[in-house]
Amino acid sequence: MSVRKSASEKTMFLPYQAADIRDTARFQIREKARRIGETYGYAYKYTFKRAAKPGKTYYTANDTGTVLEFIDYCAFFGRFLNSAFEAFDEELIIEEEKILTKVLRFRDGGQIIGLSSNPLGLHGKGGDVIGDEFAYHKQAGTMWEAMQATAKWGDDIVVLSTHTSDASPFNRLCNDAKKLYRLAHDRGIKPRAWVAERWHVTDELHRLALDNGLLPWSYRRTTIQDAVEQGLVEKINSTKGTKYTREDYLKECRASCTTEDQWRRQYLCEPSSDASALLPYNLILGCVSDQALRPVSDCTNLYQGGDFARRGHNTSICTGEQLGDVLWLRDVIRLKGAPWREQLGRIGAIATLPQFRRGAYDQTGMGDMPVEELQRLYGEWRIQGVKFTQQSKVNLANPLRRRFDDRAIRIPNDQALFDSLNKVRAVTTADGRTLFEASDDNDEHADDFWALALLNEAAGQTGGPVAYAAVGARRADGEGGPDAARPYRLASNRREVVL
Repeated sequence: MSVRKSASEKTMFLPYQAADIRDTARFQIREKARRIGETYGYAYKYTFKRAAKPGKTYYTANDTGTVLEFIDYCAFFGRFLNSAFEAFDEELIIEEEKILTKVLRFRDGGQIIGLSSNPLGLHGKGGDVIGDEFAYHKQAGTMWEAMQATAKWGDDIVVLSTHTSDASPFNRLCNDAKKLYRLAHDRGIKPRAWVAERWHVTDELHRLALDNGLLPWSYRRTTIQDAVEQGLVEKINSTKGTKYTREDYLKECRASCTTEDQWRRQYLCEPSSDASALLPYNLILGCVSDQALRPVSDCTNLYQGGDFARRGHNTSICTGEQLGDVLWLRDVIRLKGAPWREQLGRIGAIATLPQFRRGAYDQTGMGDMPVEELQRLYGEWRIQGVKFTQQSKVNLANPLRRRFDDRAIRIPNDQALFDSLNKVRAVTTADGRTLFEASDDNDEHADDFWALALLNEAAGQTGGPVAYAAVGARRADGEGGPDAARPYRLASNRREVVL
């Protein structure tokens, strides 16, 4: 079957996308800025390949939404290329675990299969493999092993991602590729050659790689500045009808990042140093679950933690469900400059549920007022106030770290949450004390971290004595004032905790 190839392919894609599409290397690795269209280009490349040639291309990403987006891109390009295909879901059962896949099957036998980040999905399979946002895979090391086995019979391996930490498997692969290119430069070897309108890894680079125990990578790095210089802003304007200037677009990207570290990782292709982070990215990503987010009204055994702010920083409210030994983070609320009425109302919507057990909240400084009001409304034993001191932070942070070490916590796939959790650093003072600190960038002060630590504190409390006092019987006609409508009210001593 012949596939229509558009004469306007060169104008459809930006130069860095076109370079990917025309790269014939088996092993390709790309450091990239966020949302610059690298995945879009690879969707076209492998749709064209599988529409014209039998075989399989597997695509795996760190979350289901990214997989669906890739398959949608491939379906779009399949129609664009006038290629007949069918799309369907397929369920794999491997080692008693169900894995849902999205499949595009072309008329001549080619297939594109979208998988979750579970490495089991690649077991026993053969074909090309694309690992997208590879740094964010929670089992990146195991996934890399599975990808190598899947492509063993001469198929392609493509790895592309923004960065997390310098200790991630993705960064290690990038360092291998950079080492190879440095060796090539020192020996005067060209890594790629342009032949017949395609990029090819040179034989000299291939031999150099194998002689040094490396894969013959085709490596490229595209920062946000690179993408903008190659026409990204003009492409966005023509597609979306926006009127960005290049300068304004770059400023907006920078303003969207709450920290300098986030800007460097997500847009400048620079990994973060995890050396002193209390929660390294590999530990965080190992506890990510697509099943974490869930309506709290459907949960049991609810607990909550809140880090208050009125101006400047964000208020962060984390609600979790304890199931056995595992604490599931079900909901994260972030409020900026919200009045106390709104903040208390958000908490009250959870605290009034019958399955709400306990909440722990920052009572430092201005936190006194909301904590006292919450205790008045919902019972002083159910509402725990925590005053932040250096010692209390140690007592909050260390148990949270143990939760992650033991994988006794599940969190949603939330980039802002990851960044906040990774932001807290352990600092040792001259007298040997350990302090936990976070830089104050763009009004973000690891708010989600402390809210989650407070949630963990609330879930870890075993409870205490509860006394009930009669406040009067309800009249048959339902009248008798607010207390009469409620036959019992909670009576307990006020509980303020300084950890």
